Amino acid sequence: MIVTIFLLITVSTVILYALKLILNSDRLGFILGIIGLICGIFIIKPDWAQIIANYLGVGKATDLLLFMSFIIGIFISLTIHIKIKKMHQLITKLARHIALQDVNKN
Repeated sequence: MIVTIFLLITVSTVILYALKLILNSDRLGFILGIIGLICGIFIIKPDWAQIIANYLGVGKATDLLLFMSFIIGIFISLTIHIKIKKMHQLITKLARHIALQDVNKN
């Protein structure tokens, strides 16, 4: 019971963070909110995970959760990679702008 309460508090925190992202018009917030709701449902009703696993052709609910975790991990990695790439492009653009300003001053 204590673990269930701890997990529900953690998932609630994730859902609140997702709502904050949604209010800031971030697409990641919507996806994070859906994942948080699914996790919350699986915490409250663990039998539903087995029903969905059987429907999808996965043997056990734990395998389904492992596959979902793997997919979420890939999604997070790609999202971080895209954000880092955008920041790198922005830094390059700013460095070029500063370099051109220094040349124009001299």
